[in-house]
Amino acid sequence: QAFVGSVRCVQETGYMLVTVSSRKQVENLSVWMDKMCTEIENEKLEDRPRAEKLLTVNRFVCLELLRQISIQCGDRGTLLRKVIDNSIDLNVILKNELDSHRLESKKEKENNKKELKKKKKKKKKKKK
Repeated sequence: QAFVGSVRCVQETGYMLVTVSSRKQVENLSVWMDKMCTEIENEKLEDRPRAEKLLTVNRFVCLELLRQISIQCGDRGTLLRKVIDNSIDLNVILKNELDSHRLESKKEKENNKKELKKKKKKKKKKKK
């Protein structure tokens, strides 16, 4: 199992190939990440879609780094996998809390608008 976790097997035409990690792969990954993040920032998206795209790029880079590190040392790769999984779990928790807070704020604003309308109606009735 340690060996399987320490290499990347790619299935092509029925054969399993082992891909070795190199310094050049790390450089390519870094250049790709910078390029993708710049493109996403230049798209002038709203916060949420931009954050989702950046998160997708970040997840891909984390998984590729995990693969490359696992090739060098399976134990280090296993530990990094735990760290990545925990980070993803924490991001999901924070996202859910933020979504919940936004929903509550939206409901509160709607309720405030309703209350203002009621008060305005009462004032108009008193004037008549």
